[in-house]
Amino acid sequence: MAGDRHSSRLTIVNGSVSGTMAIAGYGNLPFVVVQARTAVLQNVSIRGYVGSGNSVMIVGFVAADFSKAVIVRALGPTLSAFGVTSVLAEPEIEVFAGSGRSVARNDTWTTEPTLTPIPAASGLIGLNPLEPGLMLTLDPGAYTVVLRGRAGATGNALAEVYEVR
Repeated sequence: MAGDRHSSRLTIVNGSVSGTMAIAGYGNLPFVVVQARTAVLQNVSIRGYVGSGNSVMIVGFVAADFSKAVIVRALGPTLSAFGVTSVLAEPEIEVFAGSGRSVARNDTWTTEPTLTPIPAASGLIGLNPLEPGLMLTLDPGAYTVVLRGRAGATGNALAEVYEVR
């Protein structure tokens, strides 16, 4: 088929993908993506040292397309069981919207009755009552989780964000 010109065409309408694809020796072959799937991030986890003042840990994430239920938590004392030393004794978390508005904060998951409770079946309830957790439904947009130590304390901690489905 030397000398034949093949071109590809891709059309995306309301999330449906179709078109033709040029394959050498076969010409333009039509295709349709029957079910387009988007990638879903189920969890973000970051472990590091949390300092005092401006040396806090910050985790950024985006809730895209539609409202999302998420669980945000921090582990400090629990990390000792995994061999981590110098753990943050009393972590605190605060979630901010991209505008800078504080959405929610928590310092001990057992003492905040106004928050949506984290389901026990999730396995994500804090192992230590001094570790914070939040279950939130967030509108689409950018968010940050700020992890700091109570009263300026420092140490190693883990910040996690889970999408609830």
